Amino acid sequence: MATVAEDMTPGSAYEVKIADKTFTVIAKPADTTALTVASVTPKSGTLVEVQFDADDADDLSILDAANYVFDNGLKAESVSYKYDEDNNKVLNTVYVTTTKQEMGKVYTATINGVKDYAGNASKDQKKPFAGIGEDKNAP
Repeated sequence: MATVAEDMTPGSAYEVKIADKTFTVIAKPADTTALTVASVTPKSGTLVEVQFDADDADDLSILDAANYVFDNGLKAESVSYKYDEDNNKVLNTVYVTTTKQEMGKVYTATINGVKDYAGNASKDQKKPFAGIGEDKNAP
């Protein structure tokens, strides 16, 4: 990773020299957009899948159960995520273990404080979903 001594102007070209090679790079604008929740889907009576619109979430904030709040008495207990070992990064999907959902009851998930690598935190991202409940007809 390279560090620059001054701010670069977005859209401007800069030369970077590494050893005996020179590369031209174009400066990108600063990232000021927080992650957006794309979907919230129940996977079982105690598991909810949350998908974000990008896969550049900060590892610590995406795993903080306090960042996932539900209404109607449902509570987040823990969070796990999908990890891309080949590219050494967190993917855009997390699994929130919850207290027991009621079949058909509508819950709203509110996600706050999940940060991307630039430090932009999600704010009041709300998504409703219908609880799955417990399968009492299992063999």
